[in-house]
Amino acid sequence: MDTQKLPSGMSEKLGYYVYIYVDPETNLPFYMGKGKGNRVYAHLSDTTESAKVQQIQFLRNKGLEPRIEILCYGLPDEETAYHVEAAAIDLFGKQNLTNEARGWRSGSHGRIPLAVLISYEAPSPVDISDPCIIIRINDKYYDGMNDQELYESTRGVWKLSERREAADYALAVFDGIVREVYQIDYWVHAGKTKYYTREDVDAPDRWEFVGKVGSTSIRDKYRLRSVRHYLQPNNQNPIVYVNCSTDKGVIRQRLAQHEIEATRDKERSNPKPAPDKILNAVEAYLSWYKMEDDPELLPGTRKDTRTALCISFNLHWWKPAVGKPSPFRMV
Repeated sequence: MDTQKLPSGMSEKLGYYVYIYVDPETNLPFYMGKGKGNRVYAHLSDTTESAKVQQIQFLRNKGLEPRIEILCYGLPDEETAYHVEAAAIDLFGKQNLTNEARGWRSGSHGRIPLAVLISYEAPSPVDISDPCIIIRINDKYYDGMNDQELYESTRGVWKLSERREAADYALAVFDGIVREVYQIDYWVHAGKTKYYTREDVDAPDRWEFVGKVGSTSIRDKYRLRSVRHYLQPNNQNPIVYVNCSTDKGVIRQRLAQHEIEATRDKERSNPKPAPDKILNAVEAYLSWYKMEDDPELLPGTRKDTRTALCISFNLHWWKPAVGKPSPFRMV
């Protein structure tokens, strides 16, 4: 099977074509490709560790072979085959296939929202009037990435100067077009906050921001607009500061604000239990346990234990202002 070839004369009749590898048990496609000649059989002898090869091996371990189907043939040239492949991958859904990419230039030749297509083919320039950081995510962006992936690809991890503190917004930019706008809450050293879609974030000498999608008005102002006129043609730096003050006083003031917001965010993520709720929980537990009925405990242990627990919580959780009584009562 690994050395299969098309019958003589078949290659000429097929021309360029698009093909599908199908799981014979589910009748669902798991890979889509394009080519000519014997390209359709090439994956059967592939020895890489790709998801496609793993699926083929999974079937072979069960004594099965993938079913190969031709989706379209007789295409006049390779570019047409590319276009058909990209559209077919978008139609089936990349998440349902083992293809590592959506297809050649799928963002501009495959399934795509009209507004995004307009941003590709007829981008409208925008003048940035807010303090913003343009962040070019060309290496990580792909059409169809979900909101979390886009946010995490934008917010870190970057080499930045102190001017980062003067920015109100981060513009996620791919191919010179703003893909999303984020309001920056504060900055921290890279790797200090949790990521859900990437692992390459542990870089203490770099920075990441914590934020959220901008308001409707700010998104309408910048999203899907061109900022190519802010980008130097030969400048590979992914960061461009726009309207970000270099004044040290402004930067210090913004840094202080960001530190306050970071502290509040940390407190919201790790709230301390309210003292009254702690006491009620302790009393409910001890009441349920009925320590006075335990024959191995000495008389009075229940009361002593309750008192000790109240004192312990009093010391660890309640730090009253001078002159104010503790909310705990001794029992």
